[in-house]
Amino acid sequence: MTLHQVRFSDPQLNLQGVIAAQEPGEVQTAIIPFTVPATAVAGEQIVNTLIVSAPGQPEQAATAVVNVAALPLSIIKETSTTEAFVGDTVHFTLKISNAGTIPVLDTVLTDKLQEGIQFKQGSVMVDGKHLDTANPETGIPLGQLNPGQTVRVTFAIKVVKVPAKRKVSNTAQATFRPQGANQNFHASSKVVFIRIHEHEE
Repeated sequence: MTLHQVRFSDPQLNLQGVIAAQEPGEVQTAIIPFTVPATAVAGEQIVNTLIVSAPGQPEQAATAVVNVAALPLSIIKETSTTEAFVGDTVHFTLKISNAGTIPVLDTVLTDKLQEGIQFKQGSVMVDGKHLDTANPETGIPLGQLNPGQTVRVTFAIKVVKVPAKRKVSNTAQATFRPQGANQNFHASSKVVFIRIHEHEE
């Protein structure tokens, strides 16, 4: 039997419409992109329901469940001191770990520095090897990280002046692509703070 005026709706996707006629055995397909909210937490379930109805037919519903997984990549950032004077050198250490079950690809670590501190060129080391031309502000390429792998990155900054708030807050980010995925993801470290002092005369 041909169905007429088939109505469908999906409140979560703000989707609704009417199919004028649908023949027996005919399949209608729609692909709707959905972005997992930034407020979602690992372990949470996102439940989506599509409702379909037609004159003279009982209402039908189909439900899909998405399990929110934790990002496989994590960043731990440490500073050699939380108090520094103008002219001092401070060292940052970052540990980038893949706690997932698949490799992550195209990993790039970025660390934008605030006013008052300046990157010391030639100080970047990745797993103990110098990368003379690398700069955390433009991105340090780390490539592929296999499951269970941790990469250790260190670099130095120089305190050049006392900022307006007399402290700097700093965080690092990494972009990466899980193997098999067609989009990049982002991971961030916690913020580290350094209080800046000026030498007394």
